[in-house]
Amino acid sequence: MEEKRYSYASWLSFTAAALFILGWGIGFTQMLIGVRVFGYHGPVVGPSDLLFLGFSVIIIYIAVMLRRYLNEFYNFHEIDSIITASIIWTVCFQVISLLLKGFMLLGWSGDRVVFLVIIGSILVIANVSRGIIDIMKGVRLLKMPGCSDDLIKVYGYLSLVSGIAMASVILAPIGLLLIPVNVIVLGMIFLKEGECVEFV
Repeated sequence: MEEKRYSYASWLSFTAAALFILGWGIGFTQMLIGVRVFGYHGPVVGPSDLLFLGFSVIIIYIAVMLRRYLNEFYNFHEIDSIITASIIWTVCFQVISLLLKGFMLLGWSGDRVVFLVIIGSILVIANVSRGIIDIMKGVRLLKMPGCSDDLIKVYGYLSLVSGIAMASVILAPIGLLLIPVNVIVLGMIFLKEGECVEFV
């Protein structure tokens, strides 16, 4: 079981990428159905929420495995705290998103403009903080000593680019598009290591 842990992490990475893409596709479909069929313009709770929840859970596990991978094979600990921050961010974002959707479904009794400002502020803070985390992760990975793995370098560059896009807020959609790409590259890193371990 121990020698297959990175193989499992790799396939979970690919699964997470698929869940992310499906989540957006189904979420968009839910929105269209709500507007065109029911004339409803508010938030819709449905399968996409479960998909994104599953994505978040897997991402947390993958982050833990990345930290273990870098510690074990490269004795690299410089992004341990960054990965921990990323995990905390993922949990907080998921909880806040569900709470906001709950408030919207139950009905906001206050000023609508105030509520929109609150949502906008939270999104800006979330994008900037996520971007900073990814930028720091990318920079440190690219400076990792003794690393000859091109996939780790690719992952570092992708983290840096997506982090800059998210932190800019305006380019956040580009950062979102890069999320499944980042996860797939990470899965390839784990898969390669899993195959090497199993072969030995």
